[in-house]
Amino acid sequence: MLYAVIVIGSWLMTTCGIFVFLTLSNTGKPAEYGRYSNPSPSKSMIPAKLAWMTQESPAFFIPFYFYWTDQHLTEYGKFLTCVFLFYYAYRTFAYPLLIRSKNETPFEIVLMKFLFCIFNGFIQGSWNAYYQPEIDKFHPRFFVFFGIWLFVKHTSFQIIAPRAASHHECYKKKFGAQYPNDRMALLPGLW
Repeated sequence: MLYAVIVIGSWLMTTCGIFVFLTLSNTGKPAEYGRYSNPSPSKSMIPAKLAWMTQESPAFFIPFYFYWTDQHLTEYGKFLTCVFLFYYAYRTFAYPLLIRSKNETPFEIVLMKFLFCIFNGFIQGSWNAYYQPEIDKFHPRFFVFFGIWLFVKHTSFQIIAPRAASHHECYKKKFGAQYPNDRMALLPGLW
């Protein structure tokens, strides 16, 4: 039963990620947080530092629970969980302290991110705890590096690429001719 939940949940998360990416890429409207937040009296707003700590925390604490309480972890499962924990430790505890913006985040966005991080943390933590096989001849190191590459690519949360494009357009409008023509939105020399 847990296996089916993880597999179906993984496909659902992938489908949602593609949908979010396509939506943010094609609407030309960035997600409403940070510099793009649109506060109004009818919206409940949360300070940026608190929003980040709150919304990202489940993706750290849920896999952390699986890591420390379960004895089924393979060495490879421990490695993958540690990579995930380091990433979300930064997003939960370090990054919020580096935020200089005074902009607030709408409660609805914090809630959506919080729910996503619960889902993501559960899928990652439970898979690594119960089903992640050890590296062997059927799981060559190529897949390890490919998986890490996908993780890094994925973390740039289908949201970063469209957001980088929004920032790029914002700077071009704001600075006009002073903005360097050769500056790219995300990948130097490419895009």
